[in-house]
Amino acid sequence: MRRIIAAGMLVLFVIAGAAMRVAGADDKVVVVVDQNYPPYMYGTAQPKGLYTELIEAVFTRMGTEVEIKALPWEEALKEGEKGKAAVGGIYKNSARLKVYDYSAPLFDGRLAVYVKKGRAFPFIRLSDLQGKVIGLNRGWSYGDAFDAARKKYHFKVEEAESNVQNFRQLVAGKIDCLVADEVAASQIMHKYNLRGQVVRLDKPAAVNEAYLAFAKRLKKKDLLERFNKVLTKMKQDGSYRKLVRDFIAGGPE
Repeated sequence: MRRIIAAGMLVLFVIAGAAMRVAGADDKVVVVVDQNYPPYMYGTAQPKGLYTELIEAVFTRMGTEVEIKALPWEEALKEGEKGKAAVGGIYKNSARLKVYDYSAPLFDGRLAVYVKKGRAFPFIRLSDLQGKVIGLNRGWSYGDAFDAARKKYHFKVEEAESNVQNFRQLVAGKIDCLVADEVAASQIMHKYNLRGQVVRLDKPAAVNEAYLAFAKRLKKKDLLERFNKVLTKMKQDGSYRKLVRDFIAGGPE
């Protein structure tokens, strides 16, 4: 009789252990980011960047295991839409609001217009880009206003895999201007010694907030609420500011 009870208990322990392993696997969060958008998200085998560090820091404080993968942006978006992973560093637009549930903003970014030195033009509103050839990152949304202007106004878009490629195209005279985040652009201009060759127009093209987002089908609103609470706490205790300061020393140009 004791042997039967012991055997029964062993079976229960095995089943319970298996259930715990499954639960642990379910608790793990997979996040995809862009592999080519420094300083915010970049790298392949070991993703780096501000968004990567922020997301990891928040989930660590939550006690939730997270795996971050870096992919080409279009591929990352496809993974997110299919519900295979959350997407880090994504902007909002009306189409995406139908697909994703969003966190609180990770960071506010200003999108600026850059031109080759000596080729500046008046820029007050998006319609001033009419007739221009503009360099953009492939697969990126630049916010509803810019995306709408892209359809409405007659400017040509040349898409590249990265901001670095767009700057090379600009210096070579193959495009009239490019649109890029000010912080990312500032670091590129410093790294490649472009400050004497490229200038930034004063008026920003857009101001966009970057988020963490899950496909609605995953029903992760509760998780996002906990994520938001920890993110808010980090902003209150100074750890958020330190992370940002470490990556953006000196701020945009």
